[in-house]
Amino acid sequence: MTGHSPKPHLGRLRLDIRKNFFTERMVKLWSGLHREVFRKQLDTALWSADKGQLDTTCHAFVGETVVLPCTITLPGELTLSKSMLYWQIGTKLVHFFQNGQDSLKGQDEKFHGRTSLFLDQMKHGNLSLKISNVQLWDDAEYSCIYRQTESYQTKKSTIKLNVSGLLATTGITLEKITKYQLFNSPEG
Repeated sequence: MTGHSPKPHLGRLRLDIRKNFFTERMVKLWSGLHREVFRKQLDTALWSADKGQLDTTCHAFVGETVVLPCTITLPGELTLSKSMLYWQIGTKLVHFFQNGQDSLKGQDEKFHGRTSLFLDQMKHGNLSLKISNVQLWDDAEYSCIYRQTESYQTKKSTIKLNVSGLLATTGITLEKITKYQLFNSPEG
């Protein structure tokens, strides 16, 4: 015996291509791989008062729900009746909260019915925004701006949301993938 261990036999992978089986399996595989890579969406947001620099990055897939983290620590509980919270993309209003309640009259129509805050946790400093049914156009830099109306103290955090669609970066649809393309071999 020379001390070398035997190499494992690598057999040729075969795929049973049946209608819908292939598509469903590939969608699950592709989604699973991307979810593992991009699943770090609840990073802690660090406040950088008035600097506006990027504090955290979140990732989501089209159709999912994502939470954009935003927290603040002040002595005691926040007085929500004397607070304003803006979630914005540039000058577009994504979500607005003032005087203890949502105020969505000027909300950008693309976000209508898809945003919410954690109202039961806000007094403890959780100002995070939940966006449901994420769309490709949601990919942007969001500003979380908290302001106390009495002291005029303002805190700002910037969160980047990256949105991915299934196979969007490759331009390949599952219906176009052939056995030859998958294995790069004419005999499959």
